[in-house]
Amino acid sequence: MKNIFAFVLVLLASSLVNAQNSIENNYNLPPGVVLQKKGVKQNDLSYKLNIVNYQNNQLADNFLRKFTSEEIIEMENNKGEDYFYYKKANEYFLSLSDKVRKIYTYDELWFIYMFDQELKQKLTKIN
Repeated sequence: MKNIFAFVLVLLASSLVNAQNSIENNYNLPPGVVLQKKGVKQNDLSYKLNIVNYQNNQLADNFLRKFTSEEIIEMENNKGEDYFYYKKANEYFLSLSDKVRKIYTYDELWFIYMFDQELKQKLTKIN
């Protein structure tokens, strides 16, 4: 009886771990970033695609502005995981149309890049 109880407990624990891992696997976090247990508040930013009057918004750019030029050079010289993550992110942002980069702010685009993979892919198809 104790063995059955222990087996069920192990199954439940592994199910919870797998559920948490599958949630985090849908994220595109920078190398070494670990989320707290409560995770991220899910914001659905897709509604902003229906905004008609976005032309006067500022174009989101300089996606690596949180880094100094020295930090970027150091990352490039080291060619570590950080370098490839941020290089790929910057290439993604620069590939987005001006329309998308006017609809979404710098912070919103980073949120989408890290936490909303479905919307991230959808944005690449907008001209």
